[in-house]
Amino acid sequence: MKNIYHDMIKMAGESSLAELAAAYPHVAAVEIQELSSAVNRTMPEILQEAGMSGRDVCRRFGISYRTMEDWTNGRRTCPVYLRLMIQELLQVYTPPKV
Repeated sequence: MKNIYHDMIKMAGESSLAELAAAYPHVAAVEIQELSSAVNRTMPEILQEAGMSGRDVCRRFGISYRTMEDWTNGRRTCPVYLRLMIQELLQVYTPPKV
């Protein structure tokens, strides 16, 4: 069976909200908006939303501080799947029920 959530994540990074809503009419508009926001949220935005420092997140998830520095300073981009997992575990984002 094809993973719908995976397809939605990929499309959220590449398409407008209208295109995403048209492709997944069975998903509530608010869930589509939240998914799109979560996919496009940067690591500094995630930290701010969660009210945590980069060091706090590093300790909690076993991420090296150098990697976190690179993500927050824009030298590297945290992969989408990891940003979504971190947001979900920090209760900043709830995935849609598809």
